[in-house]
Amino acid sequence: MSLFTAEFLSDLGMDDTLAKVLAIVFNILIIAAICVAVYFIIKLISFIIKKVSKSANTKFIVKCAAEHQFTQKISWFFIAIIIGGFAGVFPKVSGVISKISTYVSIILLMVITDCIVKIVCDFYATKSISKKRPIKGILQITEILIFLVFGIIMISLLINQSPLVLIGGIGTFTAILSIVFKDALLGLVAGVQITADDLLRIGDWVEIPSQGVEGTVQDISLITVKILAFDNTLFTIPAYTFLSVPFRNWHTAINGKARRINRTVSFDVRSVRPMTDSEINTIVKKYNYEDLNPVIEQAKTNSGSITNLAMFRELITRRIKEDSNICKDKLVVCQIEDKNGSTGIPVDFICFTSKTDWVDYSKVSASKMDLALYLANELGLNVYQSKSDFS
Repeated sequence: MSLFTAEFLSDLGMDDTLAKVLAIVFNILIIAAICVAVYFIIKLISFIIKKVSKSANTKFIVKCAAEHQFTQKISWFFIAIIIGGFAGVFPKVSGVISKISTYVSIILLMVITDCIVKIVCDFYATKSISKKRPIKGILQITEILIFLVFGIIMISLLINQSPLVLIGGIGTFTAILSIVFKDALLGLVAGVQITADDLLRIGDWVEIPSQGVEGTVQDISLITVKILAFDNTLFTIPAYTFLSVPFRNWHTAINGKARRINRTVSFDVRSVRPMTDSEINTIVKKYNYEDLNPVIEQAKTNSGSITNLAMFRELITRRIKEDSNICKDKLVVCQIEDKNGSTGIPVDFICFTSKTDWVDYSKVSASKMDLALYLANELGLNVYQSKSDFS
């Protein structure tokens, strides 16, 4: 094409050297015009797709593509292909132009493929299943493989060797990498296992006692897990930590139908005493617990009287069961703990509430402790307090 243009200009009576220079300039302008036309055609197609798209999913994908500059990358890829296709127009430098165009095309194709993976990641993150089954780690592995494959192809072109020759030497190289990047590789394996075994989900409340970490999972990536603590500080924990040390995940408790309340009140042994018939009758009438009489009679038969501590256990069990926030199909237990030491008489009460959200759960749990202290005061039981409580 360049030769044809030069001959045409020479036939018009122009100097040969000037004709060749003008032919080159003319060809460059034609190639540039074609590249500009291709760029604006792709932009136009992208604009039409954006205007025509109606569904929310399509609009979001178009938005993600714009954020990751997908259209620009596609445009530059086709421009590199066009320039490589017209390399023969410049015979003296056609080989150099062709090689540079090939390398640039491979790099742009790698970037475009990586861009598609990122768009898929962003789109998947909008779905509710992404919190249950995060695939960010898997997609990051995909990105690594993309860069690895395209890197091998580029190196093989540079050294003019088959990619299989490079793949054959990867074994030795991998052994070195496994030593140098041990932590990264451990995180890589752990990230895949965490996702595959569903050990963590975004939004889970986790606790790692050995690390002093407690908070909500914000992000699960290939190598790290980000946890937002309650003081709004952000912890970045290596993924393999969740496979190497014990941790507690409150997902089942929070997202289940019931959450356990387990509280302990210790009473001064000197405040435990038998109740008089008058006190018993007052309690029965106040709470309208006529069915409490058989329990009282049984206690009198066994020990001669019922103590205010035994009455406390009966009352708190019944009062807890009456609460609408307490699960009716779960056990409500009040027991005396068998603990040694001078900490009074420890009384545990255990129940399950349907309020699993942290705020609501805390309110219900605190109300049960209030109830325990109120009943203790009503029955003349003194809550145990050590001397250190007043120091």
